[in-house]
Amino acid sequence: MDFMENKRKSNFTRKIILAASITALFFFMIKRPAAINGSTKFSQHEAGVTHVLVTGGAGYIGSHAVLRLLKDSYRITILDNLSRGNMGAVKVLQGLHPEPGRLQFIYADLGDAEAVNKIFERNAFDAVMHFAAVAYVGESTAEPLRYYHNITSNTLLLVKAMATHGVKTLIYSSTCATYGEPEKMPITETTPQVPINPYGKAKKMAEDIILDFSKTSNMAVMILRYFNVIGSDPEGRLGEAPRPELREQGRISGACFDAARGIIPGLKIRGTDYKTPDGTCVRDYIDVTDLIDAHVKALAHAKPGKVGIYNVGTGKGSSVKEFVAACKTATGVDIKVDFLSRRPGDYAEVYSDPSKINNELNWTARFTNIEESLSIAWRWQKEHVNGYDN
Repeated sequence: MDFMENKRKSNFTRKIILAASITALFFFMIKRPAAINGSTKFSQHEAGVTHVLVTGGAGYIGSHAVLRLLKDSYRITILDNLSRGNMGAVKVLQGLHPEPGRLQFIYADLGDAEAVNKIFERNAFDAVMHFAAVAYVGESTAEPLRYYHNITSNTLLLVKAMATHGVKTLIYSSTCATYGEPEKMPITETTPQVPINPYGKAKKMAEDIILDFSKTSNMAVMILRYFNVIGSDPEGRLGEAPRPELREQGRISGACFDAARGIIPGLKIRGTDYKTPDGTCVRDYIDVTDLIDAHVKALAHAKPGKVGIYNVGTGKGSSVKEFVAACKTATGVDIKVDFLSRRPGDYAEVYSDPSKINNELNWTARFTNIEESLSIAWRWQKEHVNGYDN
């Protein structure tokens, strides 16, 4: 009996030690930023290779940027907490570029200063392309503090990490929402910035942080302010797959596709009494492929000690009603439309004058037919009815 009792105690003790070890390992892994497909190449600068940190690289726009950058032979690190991004997009990108030293994914939150600092310590970045942000106007009016923290505070932490570790090139993906509701159209880069919602205000504050720091440093800065993004990769490798709980806040293109697929009963148009030709909001819709081309050109033209600010758009506006008509044609579905009251924080009309980016970066929007962009995106939606989980 004594032998059996001691044996049971010994087994029990071993189980406790094993459980404690697993628990300790679990907490260590949570505390430490998780990298997938890591390589020592990421920790060393290499002649002829530009290593770009893409924040929010698992998101809709960020993943398309990574796709293009990899095509252009950049070395890429994606940093994303997957709160709005999608691991499925990362897996697609990894499948396209499995070779060592091309792409790594790090799961981390930009708001975690300790984690961000360690990421910069362990990696030799040459540039940062900063997309990571919550980005819904309506949500920003309901949760303003979340937006100031996620956009403004996180950008501050990122710029501090860049300064500490000597990373001297920043491409900042901003928004036309910083302009608010200008008195004159089209919007130019000198149009006064008077944002009217927390999303636009938070982005402008982030811009101010970057611009103020650039005055005391030799950082190369490019700020791109753009308009409503539509479309997807023409080759069908990537698309837009928002989380179900975000559908109500999402882009109008996503809502149109959801209505066409029967996921929602119809499309809700918020505001029909604006001072526009048909009473609905007018926006400058930019195809994601064109948008990323602008970011890549900005990176190529970035120069130490210089700041470039550019509007990225087509130069013409389309109303929400016109957009819905194009979506109906692209999907072949007669989508039901409900007209509701205005959404808080929205503005009547915004479209850009892209002359500056045309002249200085040799960039011009190529995908300017809304119906064509929506048709490309619709093909991906039909083939991925469950997003990247197909």
